[in-house]
Amino acid sequence: QCVLMGQFSVKIIRITGALLSGNQQGVFERSDYAEMAGMLSEVKGRFLLSLNDRREVRQTFESFNLEQVHLNYSIGKETGKKVAELIISN
Repeated sequence: QCVLMGQFSVKIIRITGALLSGNQQGVFERSDYAEMAGMLSEVKGRFLLSLNDRREVRQTFESFNLEQVHLNYSIGKETGKKVAELIISN
């Protein structure tokens, strides 16, 4: 999906575990994150990636800019669950 924002175009890419490791359940394996980090290190433009804030994720993406944000995961009108998300960028 490509979105035009003023002079810039933003490409939105959804990566699933099935795309990287062939896992048909679409779940990422640990090696998928390392592969993703390698792919992102070669990006010529700018990127933003959001993942659950976990020690393993921080280790894998330590060469990028990392910012923790706090969110409330919820479905519908339920109260939800407070979680930490990691915004990864170059």
